[in-house]
Amino acid sequence: MPPYSKKAKYTHKKVEDKENFDPRSFRTIPLGKSGKKAVVGCPVGQWQPRKKRCKVGMKIQKKLIPRKGRK
Repeated sequence: MPPYSKKAKYTHKKVEDKENFDPRSFRTIPLGKSGKKAVVGCPVGQWQPRKKRCKVGMKIQKKLIPRKGRK
């Protein structure tokens, strides 16, 4: 069995471990016009809950690459 379901629209490519990020900070952003996306997050200890912002820059946690033949 493949590591993804047959209905999956994206292949997930892990860049960093999920444990290195604050769980409240995850966002999905587009990466250009190619259809690729990235899940970004704020490193642990850098999230400002009142402002809902990161004290430092957001880092990529994983990349989402569109599967061929899917839209």
